[in-house]
Amino acid sequence: DWSSDVCSSDLEPHPIEVEPPKPVELPPPSVEKKPSFLARLDERWQERQQKIQINREEAAFERAFADQDAEEEEDSEPVGKVLPMLPADLAAMAGFRHLPPRPTSREGKPLKKLAIAALVLLLAMPLGLLFYPYDMYRADIEQRLSAVLQDTVKIGKVDVSFAPLPYITLHEVAVGAQPYATATAVRLLPEFGSLFDDRKILREVRVAGLNLLDRAIVPVGRWFPADPAGRLTIRRLTFDDVSWTLGALRGEGWRGEVQLGDQGELTGIQLHNADGKGRAEFKPAREGLQVHLTFSDWTPPFREQLQFASLAMDGLAAPQGVRFDKIDGAAIDGRLEGSGALAWDNGLALSAQLVFRHVEMSRLMAALGSTSVIVGPVSGNLKLSSRGGSVGRLFDQLSTAGTFEASAGTLKHLGLVESLQGSNRTGSTRFEKLAGEFSIGPEGTRLEKLQLTSGALRAGGRLELST
Repeated sequence: DWSSDVCSSDLEPHPIEVEPPKPVELPPPSVEKKPSFLARLDERWQERQQKIQINREEAAFERAFADQDAEEEEDSEPVGKVLPMLPADLAAMAGFRHLPPRPTSREGKPLKKLAIAALVLLLAMPLGLLFYPYDMYRADIEQRLSAVLQDTVKIGKVDVSFAPLPYITLHEVAVGAQPYATATAVRLLPEFGSLFDDRKILREVRVAGLNLLDRAIVPVGRWFPADPAGRLTIRRLTFDDVSWTLGALRGEGWRGEVQLGDQGELTGIQLHNADGKGRAEFKPAREGLQVHLTFSDWTPPFREQLQFASLAMDGLAAPQGVRFDKIDGAAIDGRLEGSGALAWDNGLALSAQLVFRHVEMSRLMAALGSTSVIVGPVSGNLKLSSRGGSVGRLFDQLSTAGTFEASAGTLKHLGLVESLQGSNRTGSTRFEKLAGEFSIGPEGTRLEKLQLTSGALRAGGRLELST
C-alpha cells in the first residue's frame, strides 16, 4: 500500500506564498499638440496645391471631352437635321451611336470666385485708402517737422488725398511753444518711391494761410538747417496768402518761395505782393533777417501824394524793428537817398535821414503834409521823425526839418516887386536861386534863413505858413 509510505507530516498543509500583483504603470495620457502657425500654414498650402492640381486635371478632362463632342456633333449633324425626334432605341437599331452625357465642368467655379475676389479687392482698396486713419501718424510728422524747423510743431489734423496726385495735407499747423507762425494748411507732395525709404523726398510743399508775428523774425532764420545725410529733401517750397503782423503794422496777400541750398539749408525767402509791385527778400542773419525790399510804380497806401517810380531798401530786421542802412528811390521827379529805421515794439516810431536831388518842391511839401510857396526843382537834405499808435497817426504826427536850394523857380503868393511898390496885389516872384532851411510839423511850415536872388534883386528873411 503506497499510502503507508507517506509520512503524516507530509500530509500537513503548507502555506502558499503568493506575491502581490505589481501595479501596472500606464503611460501618461498623450496631450494633443496644436500644430504651430507655420505647420498650419504649410498644411493650407498643401491643400491649396491639391485643389489647384484637381482643377488642372478637370480642365484637361473638359478640354478632351470638348474635342470629342465637337467631332461627334459633326458626325451626328445630318441625323439631327433628318431625324430630330429619333428615339434612342431606334437610333441604336439604325446604327447611330448614342453619345454619352457631357460631364459637368467645375472649372468655372474657381475662376468665378477669383473674379469676385478681385472685384471686391478693387472696390475695397480705394475705400481702405480713403478711410485709413492717417491721423495716427501725426506725432511722427510733428517730430520730423520739429527737427526741420528747430522748434515745437503742432498739427491739428492729417489727411491724404489722391486726386489729381497723391498728397498729404496738414491742417492747422502751429510753430513754437507760444506760436509765432501758423498755417491754415500745408500740402506735401512726396516722391512715391521715397515713402518706403529712410530718406524722404518731397516734390513740393505748399503752405497756405501763413501768418507770421514779429517774434518769428529770429526763429525763421534757424529754419531748415543743413542736412548732409539728406534725410529730408524738399524740391520746392512755396507760400500762398502770407500775412504778417509787426506791432501795429499789418500786411496780407503776399506770396513767395523758400530757397534751399544743396544740403537743404535755408538760403533765402522771397515774397511778393498781390500786384507784383512790391518784393521782399530775406536771408538768415545772426541777429535776425537781412532784408532787401524793392518797389516799382508804387504808391504807399498811407500817403497817396508820395509816388515812387522805384524804391529799394536794404537793412536788418529784428523782433523790435527794422533798420535800413541804404534807401534809394526815384520819386517826385527826382531821387531820394539815405537811411532810416522803423520800430514797432512800443507803438510805431519812424526816423530817417534823406538826401534829395532835383525834386519838385511843391509835390515834396504835399507828400510831407504841407503846402508850398516854392515851385521848381530843389535839392537838399531832410530828417524825418514821428511816433504814433498806427500808421495813420504816424504820418499825422510827422516832423520834418532840413535845408534846400532851388534854382530857376517861382515864389508863389509873394510878389517882391509889388510889395516894394506898395501895391496890395498878390503876385509871384521868379528867382534864379533860393536857399534856406525848412521845418514842417503839426503846427505848420517854416522857411527860415532864406537867401533869394532874382536878377539884380537880393533878398533874405523868413516865412511862416500855418496849416
